[in-house]
Amino acid sequence: DFVRTEKITDLKPTSLPKDYKRLNDPKSFMALEYVNYIFNRGITFNIMQRYHFGYSPSMTYQLIMPVQNEIGENVYYTTRTIKDGFTKEKAYNPPARPGFYSKSDVIFGLHTCRGTTVYLFEGVFSALSAQSLNFAAVALLGKTLSTCQLELLLNSGFKNVIICLDSDALTYAYDMATKIRPLFESVQLIEFPKDK
Repeated sequence: DFVRTEKITDLKPTSLPKDYKRLNDPKSFMALEYVNYIFNRGITFNIMQRYHFGYSPSMTYQLIMPVQNEIGENVYYTTRTIKDGFTKEKAYNPPARPGFYSKSDVIFGLHTCRGTTVYLFEGVFSALSAQSLNFAAVALLGKTLSTCQLELLLNSGFKNVIICLDSDALTYAYDMATKIRPLFESVQLIEFPKDK
């Protein structure tokens, strides 16, 4: 029942790295470190397949997590470092380019969520953990909610929003709740303990 807007239709997908390889064989020697990392984070092989997780030999130790649009097409991606201390940043989002999808134009996991209530998380693994418990959970790929992301939520028919940002983003969570409160039947916050 999703209605595409002109803006979304006009955007081109942000291409995955040229040497991107899907993690579709859990016994592959090349993919073993990535698969082990995913399993240690509590994510199943089926979930990994549903979201087309992969890696790129040119992006060492970066788990690639494609982001799909509302009809399941890969249109963007984010990464997560699987080895601590290898890079300064734990995650990488390709920078915005005019005419292409950027992180402010997508919501990870939205195309799989149904119901009237949605849980908003910052990161992919938090959202996937909640999905594994049968919550309609998505990842914003950051601490803020863009106008385009808000439109995606509204067009998906959600009536209730539960904001579940990390403990260091409480100010962002309250600002987000204030911004979107008039647009939904209810908006709630969950405050998690530090690093949980």
